[in-house]
Amino acid sequence: MAHNNKDKTGKALRMANVIAGTRKHFTNGSEAITLDGARTTIDEVMNDLQAFIDERAAIVAAQTEVRNKVAAERASPHASPPSPPSPRPSSAPALSGPRSRSPPARASALRARS
Repeated sequence: MAHNNKDKTGKALRMANVIAGTRKHFTNGSEAITLDGARTTIDEVMNDLQAFIDERAAIVAAQTEVRNKVAAERASPHASPPSPPSPRPSSAPALSGPRSRSPPARASALRARS
């Protein structure tokens, strides 16, 4: 299942709420608890949750910075696409190539190859 940024930001918000509730109900952070068969302390668990929250905040800040830089680059006059080439002056010779040949010239060129 793919997660988008809103899901991850929501998860960080829920973790912050868990930290606040845990701190409210368990004032002794060094109290030992067992989670999934492993002994740990409340402080260790809260530190892990806080690390996720901090990392998520850093990611959101970096994404915002990139969005702002891209927007500034797009708004810059140097970022506009190049202008189309100017029309060829009428005094310039026409390019010779397969498309510029007349049908009889193309036929004679094919006969010359064989």
